[in-house]
Amino acid sequence: MRCEFVTVLLSDYADGVADARGRRIVERHIQLCPACHNDLTLLQELIHQLRCMTLLPFGVAARLPRYQRELEVRLLARERARRRRPLVAAAVLLVLLLEVASVWLVLLLVRGG
Repeated sequence: MRCEFVTVLLSDYADGVADARGRRIVERHIQLCPACHNDLTLLQELIHQLRCMTLLPFGVAARLPRYQRELEVRLLARERARRRRPLVAAAVLLVLLLEVASVWLVLLLVRGG
């Protein structure tokens, strides 16, 4: 599996809230990918340090993983939308070409008939 897909699952895995399928995916991938294994280790250490901080207002440290997941979901959605733009443009162009071709065909039939 590609690293960019596993990166989305790392936060849930590090928080211990990933489902069984997500855990299996992450565990298999980090055995093969040292970079993602390192990212997971850093993320787990960061989560541990954030939970230990007493300077944050009450409850903020507990909400940080949720905010991180929300940000990851938004970034992933933005990336997917960016990838779809060329497809949408191609579809619009195709529809316009079909319309022009149909008008041209109608004009040929009218003039020929």
